[in-house]
Amino acid sequence: MPIITWVSKSIVPSLTKLIDQGNALRDLDLSGISGIDSPMHSPDLTSQRKSSRNSSSPRMSLGLTSNAGCGSFHEYQDQSKFVFAIRAALSSMTSVVLVMADWLFVHHVSLKSIPNTLVNWCQLLRYSEIKAHDSTLLYLFCRIGLLYLRKGDSALFDAVLTCVEHSQLTTEEEQEFASFTCRGFVSLHNEIHCKLGIASVVKKICTSTQKYNLDENEREMETSILDRVSPGIKALSMALVSDKRTSLILAQHVSDLSDASVKTDLFNMISTHASKTAAMNAILKKWSDGHLIVDDAHTETSQ
Repeated sequence: MPIITWVSKSIVPSLTKLIDQGNALRDLDLSGISGIDSPMHSPDLTSQRKSSRNSSSPRMSLGLTSNAGCGSFHEYQDQSKFVFAIRAALSSMTSVVLVMADWLFVHHVSLKSIPNTLVNWCQLLRYSEIKAHDSTLLYLFCRIGLLYLRKGDSALFDAVLTCVEHSQLTTEEEQEFASFTCRGFVSLHNEIHCKLGIASVVKKICTSTQKYNLDENEREMETSILDRVSPGIKALSMALVSDKRTSLILAQHVSDLSDASVKTDLFNMISTHASKTAAMNAILKKWSDGHLIVDDAHTETSQ
């Protein structure tokens, strides 16, 4: 598809170069350039500077004068142009991804090249400059990732979870994303497809737990598994255990885990927060070897 090629070869590289260049310039320490004690200051050049002031040759202002301020070197010498360029590129990309999401939903077509392509596009969400301007792309990538779960492909959804793990979403945005994703799981009528997505969430939880345990100081502290993951993944986990269908599929998946420690932590989370349906109680009872204490207030007789 030509439009996908255009985004991949034009917009994505341009956005990456633009933001990386901006970050590089912003990190430069230019404080000593105009200082008297700077190696760049040479008494022999003073007269040359004075004589060149009356020169008619054009000069470019780099914002290094005392009136310019510390941050004026960067940003195209004009912050508004920098912001406008990002917004224009994001608007174009969002339009393309929106069309792709609708097209894939309507036609149920599986193009093998799309997930890998969108995984590369999704990497742009790691930039704070992009997250500050538009959160729509995160939902669009998640929507397409959920569509591809129906094809047995979790690559894009995994990439979305990684973005959420390292994002700086507000509490409200975390809850909205968690609700959006959980509704997407519920719409996956095939239990196998739903379990594939939940497996991705559990894999992310396991990875976060492993990273957490590498810290010797934190390892000595008693914490729940939800305190070892990012706020976005925590919100999604709570949304999953709050729904009867997804919590049951989660419990079934956790039953097959080989890591006893993570398995216990996840079952404790499920036991604490999930509705105690008959099917859920059966799984929890098997795990707890018949010693599960059921909260009557949350017990239901139906599945």
